[in-house]
Amino acid sequence: MKKGFTLIEILAVVTIIGLIFILVIPKIATSLKNKKTDVDTTTNNIVLAAAKSYVADNHDKFDKTDNNTYCLPISTLTKKEYLESPVKNVTDDVDITNTKSVKITYNKGFKYEIVDKKECSAVYIPPCEQDYCDYNGNGYTEVDYIESTGTQYIDTGVNAETGITCDLEAEYRSLTGNSSIVSAFDNNNRFYCAHISYPGKKWTLGYGNYYLTNEIPKANTIYNIKSSLLQNEQKVIVNSNEIISKNIIDNYNLNLNLYAFAMNKNGVATYFSQARLYKLKLYFGDSLVRDFIPVIDSSDIPCLYDKVENKCYYNRGTGEFLYKKTGNNGYTVVAYLESTGTQYIDTGIKLNQNSRVKIKYQYSAGSSTARVFGDAHDISKGWILTTQDGTTNAKIQTLYGDTWKPQSNESQSIIPSTNIVEFERNGVNQYVNNNLYYTNPSSNFETTSTAIVFGAYYNSLSLSSIKLYELWIWEDGTNISRHFQPCYRKSDNKPGLYDTVTKEFYTNQGTGEFLYG
Repeated sequence: MKKGFTLIEILAVVTIIGLIFILVIPKIATSLKNKKTDVDTTTNNIVLAAAKSYVADNHDKFDKTDNNTYCLPISTLTKKEYLESPVKNVTDDVDITNTKSVKITYNKGFKYEIVDKKECSAVYIPPCEQDYCDYNGNGYTEVDYIESTGTQYIDTGVNAETGITCDLEAEYRSLTGNSSIVSAFDNNNRFYCAHISYPGKKWTLGYGNYYLTNEIPKANTIYNIKSSLLQNEQKVIVNSNEIISKNIIDNYNLNLNLYAFAMNKNGVATYFSQARLYKLKLYFGDSLVRDFIPVIDSSDIPCLYDKVENKCYYNRGTGEFLYKKTGNNGYTVVAYLESTGTQYIDTGIKLNQNSRVKIKYQYSAGSSTARVFGDAHDISKGWILTTQDGTTNAKIQTLYGDTWKPQSNESQSIIPSTNIVEFERNGVNQYVNNNLYYTNPSSNFETTSTAIVFGAYYNSLSLSSIKLYELWIWEDGTNISRHFQPCYRKSDNKPGLYDTVTKEFYTNQGTGEFLYG
């Protein structure tokens, strides 16, 4: 009979116990860790009940289309007093107020699930109710305007019907097609607070049976428009010029909400505008129902804040609104940045056949050729904007791919040298001051280096004396990559370009110093 274990048996037992620890302990640790971060059953039920109450009270803010998914932060439920703060697990007292969200999915009814806030990538609803809902002091900053680039729009939530008055201040940035600032349309009736019909480019202002003014609006001009649809009377005022018409349909109602920056055509956004909106008020009768002002939220996302409902209305299209804020994070916006022939800024963007560029500048008279923008380290892959023959007038010419257009024997846009020019290349079309002046497709290419402004690379660095008022670049033609505004940095009065997209300040990479005004 054995009176003990052999050394081999002891080693075998120790090895087995060690393997058990290796396999089991991490799972126990993970389980304990998960237990600390998971929501227990009791807390889960309480939070979901609060979320359901919130949805019931705010059902009009949720689009009831199958597969639509939204995120409702638990912190919103506490701020709106559907839950007491802080929200903690009953079992382990872990605070989940700022770490969890309720994911809400609509599929023939609402379904609710608690998830990690950082993993909830669906749309927040309503977007303004993340953690900075109040305008006064809680994250919203008023800006001069928000600007659409042709793919953004906002649903005002106000129905187009008799009794509505629109009071707005807006500016068209481009007049290249049908575009609406505020309107709705149901195939039979129209509700236009501000719309341009193309061709013709005349204001379409009015209701019911299509009221068309004789005035042709201008780009880069701020208009104050007030359109009223009252019983048996419509009244339109454009910059203090009053027009009255009494050809009105009684009890006019489209059952469509008015869209801003686009037309609501039977529930679908169309006729997008490239426009700036400075203010928008909507009345029903004598009651102010929307008082929109342009703001950015705490994440620098532009939206329209309604001072009546105390909430923000966000973009429902694609891309992002642009905006102008006087004093961008320590920077003061100025009218223009002026080079003297030795300064330039690298935009950090390589250009290709899909790139869209819009630049507002003024050419200094007296120079034979001035490179304004672009790159052609390899002239077979060039993208350059040039103004030339500027003793009295200036001609616009571009290098696109490997060919200058227009050629010297083709018609060119003649601009007085003292004029401010707005040039745009969008797709195959080139515009000068919103007028199409040339179309030239090009084969696929990408510039070797990033484009500069106040000059261009063409075999060598070529800089010019110009005033730059604003510059937009869409690297892929759709999503805005740069929106440069002339500024100076308050801390040292250094002039440069502030990019509202990247929130970065770009300074001179040449010699000397920019002027500004």
